[in-house]
Amino acid sequence: MRRGITIMEQKKKGRGRFWGWKARSDGGRMPRRMKQLTDRWRVWGAAGAMVVTVAALGVLPLLLELFTRLGLDGLDVNAVRYVMGAAMLAPVNVAAWRRMHPPERRRLWAAATIPALAYVVTQVFYGLAPYWNNATMLNFGCRLSIPFTTLFGFALVGSERAQAKSAWFWSGLALALASFVVMFRDGFGTDSTSPTGMALLGGFAVGWGLYMATIGRFLRGFPALEAFAAVITIACPFHVAIMLAWGNPGTLAGVGATAWGWLFLSSFLGLVLANVLTYWAMQTLGPIACDASYLLVPFLTAGLAHVWGGESLKALQWVAGCGLVAGCALLMIAQARSRHGATGGK
Repeated sequence: MRRGITIMEQKKKGRGRFWGWKARSDGGRMPRRMKQLTDRWRVWGAAGAMVVTVAALGVLPLLLELFTRLGLDGLDVNAVRYVMGAAMLAPVNVAAWRRMHPPERRRLWAAATIPALAYVVTQVFYGLAPYWNNATMLNFGCRLSIPFTTLFGFALVGSERAQAKSAWFWSGLALALASFVVMFRDGFGTDSTSPTGMALLGGFAVGWGLYMATIGRFLRGFPALEAFAAVITIACPFHVAIMLAWGNPGTLAGVGATAWGWLFLSSFLGLVLANVLTYWAMQTLGPIACDASYLLVPFLTAGLAHVWGGESLKALQWVAGCGLVAGCALLMIAQARSRHGATGGK
């Protein structure tokens, strides 16, 4: 005995008109209204993922600042965080290993080597920066990586060179660089930063720009999350070697369970959660929207640092910090306009 009627019979009888029916590629039928709701929830889910990502990255500098107060060496913290991060991303590597054929595996890991080396250098600068910058300056200074990502992209990724013709690009670059210098110079002699701190964040920005450009050059065509997991796994032993050569690993023996928990949380938030959610959200929102959301991170960090640690900036530093973020926004506009023009406005 038949239970109910088929979708086609419902359509013939006039039922389901509220939803409408749209043919699917598999030969079945899908309610158009349901598809619209599904797409809407996907967008909201991706937006929620970026909210969580911004929150995670906003808290991260406060955790790194905490490690300086606990007397931990920055190189030791780097090594521990990347060992934990590589362990948490191991399932991604295993899934990629099982999915790929041996030649494809070798191509992925070979292609990830140069970006991983650039990433190691970048993270050494980042790991040491909290010892000479407070959390607010750390996250504002990191935004300088956006201009250098574009500049290195000119050299390594040919499709990025079209931005050089844009007045948006040159205006954004000049505003970001000038604001960075003003913001940090005005902080010299205060607890917020120092010349060494400025140099470390400048080194981070240059290194991150090179890292992102090498990803565009060597890892294009590979699944983003699998490529990132390979980069972290390759970088991990380098961080351990740097710790053994120049760090102070003996201090880790006296670290209590609470500090180990903070180390694990910093690794999870910065290396796993933020990247996994960003790569997932990027499939729906696109890279420009996801990158733009990162501009909110330093303001969140500044608010949290003021509430929890009483950190504050001088008036000129705030003006320059906003100018730095605005310059980065102009660079993103130039990138978006360049890509829009490259696709013929489609």
